[in-house]
Amino acid sequence: MDKIKASHTKPEQLRHVTIFSRQKQNISFPALVAVDMKQYFQIKNWISSLNKEIAGLCVLLFDEKPDTPYIAPAWGVFQSMTTLSDTFVAADDLLERAIFAVLKNLVQKCFNKYGPSTDLSDIEKESTLQSIYNYASTAYKRSEVPEQERPALPEISYMYPKDIDEVVKGLLEIKGVVGCSKNIGHLEVIIENTQDSSVTMNGVNLYLQNKKVKAMFIHGTLAPLISSGDKVSNEQITKRFATLGGFALTFPKTITIYNRNSAAKSLPSSTLSQHTTGKLVALISQHVANRIGLFESVCACDNIGTFEIGRINDIHEDLPVDIVHFDIYEDRINQCDSRFKTEIGMQMFGQECSSEEPIREGELVYIWGAATSPGLGTIAAVDLETPNGLLITIHDRNEGKSFCEAGDSGAMVCATDSRERTLYAIAMIQGKLLRSSGRATYVAVSLNEGFKKLEAHYLSKFSLCKDQPT
Repeated sequence: MDKIKASHTKPEQLRHVTIFSRQKQNISFPALVAVDMKQYFQIKNWISSLNKEIAGLCVLLFDEKPDTPYIAPAWGVFQSMTTLSDTFVAADDLLERAIFAVLKNLVQKCFNKYGPSTDLSDIEKESTLQSIYNYASTAYKRSEVPEQERPALPEISYMYPKDIDEVVKGLLEIKGVVGCSKNIGHLEVIIENTQDSSVTMNGVNLYLQNKKVKAMFIHGTLAPLISSGDKVSNEQITKRFATLGGFALTFPKTITIYNRNSAAKSLPSSTLSQHTTGKLVALISQHVANRIGLFESVCACDNIGTFEIGRINDIHEDLPVDIVHFDIYEDRINQCDSRFKTEIGMQMFGQECSSEEPIREGELVYIWGAATSPGLGTIAAVDLETPNGLLITIHDRNEGKSFCEAGDSGAMVCATDSRERTLYAIAMIQGKLLRSSGRATYVAVSLNEGFKKLEAHYLSKFSLCKDQPT
């Protein structure tokens, strides 16, 4: 311990540690003990003498060699070798392994009792079971737990008719159908909660009469999150506000720069002084842009005041994606911070999710919105088909604390890896699904899907910023 202390701060005698080590102590687990590699065989002999599990004891062995072979846990004791320079990373890894051992035990108990799947007679029970497996799988994928210590989680594939996608398209054309999502071999059909909902249900049942699809009805209403106040609006003194999602770079053939005090002018992208690899634009929800208005200025509000930052030059009414980009005034570009925030508020540049690391059910996400900062949530599903495209659904992470509120439309849904070394911008908040029963559910537009549609429509590439505008 003296060596560890000396490697990070000024050397000092750790008197309290010495006294602690000489006394019999009751230690709360998980706990970590750091020892010199020379004592490895003493530790090994002690572990072999145990006759019961010690849940969550971690032993960190220090060696001068950089090589750190894997040591399998024995009797609940986790061991790892490291050097002084890698102390804290190695300690983090060990404690993570100990915590995930608890999760592994719980999942295995669940599997031993229920198996990989139920008989599907109770849809709610089956849905809960699969959520446990999916959430556990997502947690392990985010972790750095060695493969040897991961449970074999079941991956259940439910059968759907070959024409299921065509069936969904047909359902979305029925008036009053808000969205459709595949769930446990069934098709969840969200019906707008109005006086005509029974008419819509009859229409859905009639349409599915000769289809081999089992439908489950959910009553709800998709409501945009806009309310009184100001964060993003078109007025200097505003009564309604929404949220600025963030910034992106576009790569068009020609780029138009707007200055509040001069006429618009088009320049080849090669002559653009700021961001020679792209043009900075801001991202907001389409339904927010519609409220602000075409060719109107967009105002932003911070703790200093309210000021115009750009202008909406196009609103793609025929494009099924609730994301709009608008141009930043040239004299405001240097005032734009293109970073996002981690859950704890640290600023960091974001990146889009890749096809190798897709968005998963159970992912812990958050927003920093105009009304909620931060809002904590959990990905519920990633496949809600609607007339306006594919949406992601999100639940509140903590009971009694809303993931987002009115005014958060346009906020970016983000996630980080387990060590908060990488930030992922996943989706943009569209609204809340007002259901007649069940958990609060929010919907967001996948940023990947949104960028693809914008790129095809505008013949320009969209990407997140990787550095500050200059």
